[in-house]
Amino acid sequence: MNKKLRFLIGIVVLIALILFFRSRINSYDSSICSEFRIEFVDCDSVSYITSEQIRDVVRVEYQSVEGAVIGDIDLEIIKDIIATNPYVSDVNVFKSLDAVITAEINLRVPLMRVFDKKGNSYMVDKKGEIMPVPEGHSFYLICVTGNVLDFNPEFFGKRIQQLELKSSEGSEALNASWMIASVLDRDPEFQELISQINVVTGDSIELIPAIGDFIITFGKPEELQEKLEKLKILYANIIPYVDMNQYTGVDITIKNQFVFQKNMLYETEREQ
Repeated sequence: MNKKLRFLIGIVVLIALILFFRSRINSYDSSICSEFRIEFVDCDSVSYITSEQIRDVVRVEYQSVEGAVIGDIDLEIIKDIIATNPYVSDVNVFKSLDAVITAEINLRVPLMRVFDKKGNSYMVDKKGEIMPVPEGHSFYLICVTGNVLDFNPEFFGKRIQQLELKSSEGSEALNASWMIASVLDRDPEFQELISQINVVTGDSIELIPAIGDFIITFGKPEELQEKLEKLKILYANIIPYVDMNQYTGVDITIKNQFVFQKNMLYETEREQ
């Protein structure tokens, strides 16, 4: 077989393949979506939103995906609709050859719950983004109180660092609390020891232990690793051997020192 004949055969085969795949694509685009599958990625312990809730929102704001013609389904619109949910961190929507539309969803993982001075509350996730508190669900989270950012639904989905607010409005204090909560969350030793962060001012933060009636003065969110090591020393080498009822607090802001504040009421009760 000469080169010219082989070339012609190759052209014929190529054209045949193009026509074959074009017909398959046309056939696929005209097929009917058999299933709208919702998959939550790495969310075994987070179940405050359901697959049916996602389908309902897409059905109302776009169309019913199941039963629709595959070629007519706009994946970007579906993705944008799901992404507007304040509990969704990331979403990917794609088609498969079996005429199934799949939405892979990453949910926000809450890190701390914030209570403002008006009694309202909201949560901040591990990425530093503000999110609402899901109704009917409870979470074991560090609570943040004091001079913090007031509740505002317009902030949902935004990072704390993106809020262009005056420091007096509490965004800096909220960011500082998030930094501290993130460090505590990464250390298993403290996940159940510290229950609350109280913001006194933008420059002064207190930690409230889960057990004990005393306060740990943490100060500014600086030298976090060094202060974390001091907390470990405090809990491992001091608190187990000291009657903490005789103190109202411990200051760990001074380098290489622990400063204990005496409980004057304790002294009075002992004298009696």
